[in-house]
Amino acid sequence: MDECTLESIMDGINAEILKKMARTLEIRKPPTRKAEVLAAIAERIRTDPDAILRHCSDEEKEWLAEAAFGGPVNPTVFRGKYGLGLPPQPNQYRNKRISPFYALACSDHAGDIVVPSEVAGMLRQRLSKPKPVTVATVDELPQIHTFQTGYYSNTRDEERPIRVHEGERRLFPELRQVLSLARGGSIRLTAKGGAPTGASARKLGEALVEPDFDLDAPEEERGDWYDEPGSVRAYAWGVLVQACGWCRAKSGRLELTRAGVRMLSGGPEEFRKGVMRFFKDSSFDELRRINHIRGQTGNAKRSMVAVSSRKATIVEAMGEWPVGQWIRLEDAYRFQLASGNHFSVTRSEWDLYFLEKQYGSLGYAGNEGALEKQYIRAFLFESMGTLGLVDVAYVRPHSLWPEFRDGWGTDDLPFCGRYDGLLYVRLNGLGAFCLGGSETYEIPPLAQTKLYKALPNMDLVLNVPAPAAGDVATLEMFAEPTAEKVWRISRKAILSQLEKGGSIAELREMLRQHAENDLPAVVTTFLDDIERKAVSIRSVEEALLIDCGNPATAGELAADPGVRKYCLRAGERHLVVGKKNERAFRSAAKRAGYVLPP
Repeated sequence: MDECTLESIMDGINAEILKKMARTLEIRKPPTRKAEVLAAIAERIRTDPDAILRHCSDEEKEWLAEAAFGGPVNPTVFRGKYGLGLPPQPNQYRNKRISPFYALACSDHAGDIVVPSEVAGMLRQRLSKPKPVTVATVDELPQIHTFQTGYYSNTRDEERPIRVHEGERRLFPELRQVLSLARGGSIRLTAKGGAPTGASARKLGEALVEPDFDLDAPEEERGDWYDEPGSVRAYAWGVLVQACGWCRAKSGRLELTRAGVRMLSGGPEEFRKGVMRFFKDSSFDELRRINHIRGQTGNAKRSMVAVSSRKATIVEAMGEWPVGQWIRLEDAYRFQLASGNHFSVTRSEWDLYFLEKQYGSLGYAGNEGALEKQYIRAFLFESMGTLGLVDVAYVRPHSLWPEFRDGWGTDDLPFCGRYDGLLYVRLNGLGAFCLGGSETYEIPPLAQTKLYKALPNMDLVLNVPAPAAGDVATLEMFAEPTAEKVWRISRKAILSQLEKGGSIAELREMLRQHAENDLPAVVTTFLDDIERKAVSIRSVEEALLIDCGNPATAGELAADPGVRKYCLRAGERHLVVGKKNERAFRSAAKRAGYVLPP
C-alpha cells in the first residue's frame, strides 16, 4: 500500500464485513455495492468522528492514539507498553457487529500499524496523548512469593521466602579471589567449551565471598530423582573472566592475561573495560545453561542469533532503568519490548525442544516471547548478577514454570531452567557506572581482615581459621604450610612461580597486600637475594654447539671476518652458533672452505 487513505484501507476489506460495519455505525439504508458502502463509511468518519470512536473499544483507542501521535506503531512495542496485542481481525460469519477500527488503521510494509494523515489529525483532537514509556518499579520488596503449583483440580497455593543477593559490595574482593585461583593455575577447564570442570567449579564456590545462590529444595523434598539446580556464580566466574579478557585458556587451565594482572589491583575503570569486552563477546551463551532446552548444539546452532547482539539489545534497555529501584522481571521484559529493544534468541524455534523434537518443539503456538524471557532470566541472574551489576531477588526454581508451563515433555521436569525463580532485579551503582549512566564510581567499603602476620623467622601466621580457596592459591605461590594456621615463606615455591613467568616484584606486592604488618627486614632481604640470583642468569636464544675437531680449526673459523660475526668461541675446539644464524654461519663457513654436515 503506497499511500494510506480511508478508501485504500477499506478497499482491502471484504464487502460483507463493510456492510456489517455500516450497520454498526448506524448508517441508515446502507447501499449494497461495495464502492457505495465504502464511500458511506468514509463520509461518516469524516463528518462524525466522535460517533466512530464510540464504537471503538478502549484497547482500540490506545492503538489509534499511539498511531496518531507517534506515527507507525510496532505491535511488539505496543504489547510491551500495554500488554495488549492487535485487536482480533473481524470475521464476516462470526461477528454481528464490526468495529470501525480496521477502517481507520492498517499495516504498512514493515507490519506496523498506521492511520491516514487526515484521520490522525481528527484523532489528536479527541484522544489523549499517550504517556512516554517507563519501567514500572516496586516501592517495597515482598518477603514471600506465593504461586500455584500442581495441575488441573489439584492446584494449591505455595509460599517461598524471597532471597536477595546484593553483589556490588562483595564484587571486587570476590573477583580477586577468583583471579588468584587462576594465577595459581588451580582452575581446570573442560576440553570442549572451555568451562570450569566440576572440581574447579567447587573450588570456585569455596572462593566466593558470599555463598552461591541458594536454589536447592529442602532436604525433605529431595527424592531419588531429585534434579539439583547446580552452581551459578561458581560456574559463571570460570567463563566470565575469559569473556572479560582477564584470563585465557592455556593447556587446559585458566591463566591470567595482562588485563587480569592489572585487575588484581585495579579499580572500577579497569573493571568497566572488562565488562565492555564481555558485552561484545559471543563465546559464552547463557542459554546453554538451560539444560532442559535441547538441540542447542545441533541444527539449532546455525539459526541462533549472535549472543553479542542479544546482550547489546538488553543492555541498551537496562541503561534506562532507574538506579536503586526494584523491578519485577515481567515488567523489565515488557520495558524491553516497549522501549523498542526487542530481540530474538533464534531465527527458528523448531530446532529447539523439550525431551523429544517431534512433539516437544518450541516452535508450536503459544510460546511467543517465552524463549527470550528464559534468556533474559539467565543473562541477568547468572552473568549480570555474578558481575555485581544488578542485585537479584529470587526463590528456588522447582515447579514454578514461569514460561513453557504447558509444553509437551515438561511434566516430569522440575523446572525449565535454574533461573526460573528470578523475580526482581535492581540496577545498582556499579551497574549504572558500567552502562554509562554515571561517570565515576567509588567502591563501597567492605571490612576485610588481613590474611596473616609476617614474622622475622619467615613464618606467616594466619588470622582466619580457614582461608578461602583463592587465599590458599595465593599462599602457595610463595609459601608452604608447616602447621595449623602457619605457613612459611619458601624459596622452592617462589622459584617455581618464577619458572612459570612470575616476578619477584609481583610476589613482594602480594606478600605486602595480605600482611597486617610491614614485612620484616629478614623477609625483604631474602626476596632481594632470590631476585639477584634470578636476574643474573637468563635465557637468550636457542643455539647450536659446533665441534670443530681441533683447536686450530676452531681458531681459524673464529678469526675469519665473514664467520666470526655469527659465532662465539666455546672452549678450545667448539663454537656456539645462534639458531637463527645457522644458515648464515653455514654460508660463511662454506666461503671459508668448510662444510658442515646436515
